[in-house]
Amino acid sequence: MTGAVEQADPATVPWRSPALHVVLGTSLMASMGVGLVSPGLPAIKNALAVSDAQAGLVLTVFSLPGIVLAPVMGVLADRFGRRVVLVPCLVGYGLAGGAITVTGSFAVLVGLRFLQGCAASGLIMLSLTLVGDYFDGPRRNAVMGVNTATTTLGVSVFPILGGYLADVRWNLPFVVYTASVLVGAFAFLTLEESLTVRGRLDMAYLRDGVAAVSSFAGLTLYGAVFVTFLVYFGALNTSVPFLLDQSYALASLWIGVILSLPLLTSSVVALLNGRLARYASNRQLIGLGIVGYGLGLAGTWLAGSPAGVTATLLLLGAGHGLLIPPVDTEISGLASDQLRGGVTSLRISVKKVGQTVGPVVFPMAAVLLGYPLLLLLTGLAALLVGAVSVALASR
Repeated sequence: MTGAVEQADPATVPWRSPALHVVLGTSLMASMGVGLVSPGLPAIKNALAVSDAQAGLVLTVFSLPGIVLAPVMGVLADRFGRRVVLVPCLVGYGLAGGAITVTGSFAVLVGLRFLQGCAASGLIMLSLTLVGDYFDGPRRNAVMGVNTATTTLGVSVFPILGGYLADVRWNLPFVVYTASVLVGAFAFLTLEESLTVRGRLDMAYLRDGVAAVSSFAGLTLYGAVFVTFLVYFGALNTSVPFLLDQSYALASLWIGVILSLPLLTSSVVALLNGRLARYASNRQLIGLGIVGYGLGLAGTWLAGSPAGVTATLLLLGAGHGLLIPPVDTEISGLASDQLRGGVTSLRISVKKVGQTVGPVVFPMAAVLLGYPLLLLLTGLAALLVGAVSVALASR
């Protein structure tokens, strides 16, 4: 394994590892991409005199490049090495974001956000690829868990910070992005280029990459990523808010609080992933995570109150924390070091497709079924799939 970090207890997190610091710093920077800005959209709208739809472009133009560019970044990382791709991504991400603080033009703002989105396309992919490069076995599970928890923490905290800063001045949240330049400098100084991969981009690379992705294991894992984020963004982030509004007439503030709580259980469970990997295989953990999703979604039908919905969603959060680290661990092990960037980058594209489709499909289905029944049926389907997955993985 290229550059695998050795340590006495293979399930512990190597907190002093510079590679781990780069991984967590990169993931933390990536997690602020949307959350830091979205609470400030009304402030952007008012300050630059644009419509709601135009203000929404600030998020859209940031997210779109990743669908296409993530695989490109993965191939480049496999061909030229991780550091030579990661450092420009981090620095470009920070500079493009920070430059928004000195513009008063909406057109320039949108252009800079597009460039920032291009740079962001490589961040999560490279953080996951580095975990596969530097860590093995249960320790890889442990680091994947910490990485997931770090991302989840950022997703929950940055909207609060962004909202506070936007209340002071509309463009103040963009200053925070400049921290990415410091992470890039740290990565440049500490990542060992000799331990990163420089492969050949030829027909053999393409053939082996296609073989890894199209294998039964590959198709199963990418399918799990797609369905997970389709349900996460379609059910939790879209359907549950409508359920809480229509069934319990909750204000937006309380809906936001309820949606943030599953992130806490997700973080805690993700942090335990290395220890859990001692007692269960990745496939078993994935199946148990799907069961957690099922219990959380089906439980909303029985909840009967906002407090009940909150309690069931904590189970969904735990399921997410169980599910994502072993999925990422398995994907990072699908192929050799020379192919890992390309194979991992496809995970990012599949995730983005799922999170784009989910918020559209679920409300359309709710027109026919209603949100309570839709969430119940989705939960029951997840329970069935999860139970079967655990049974097959335990054979």
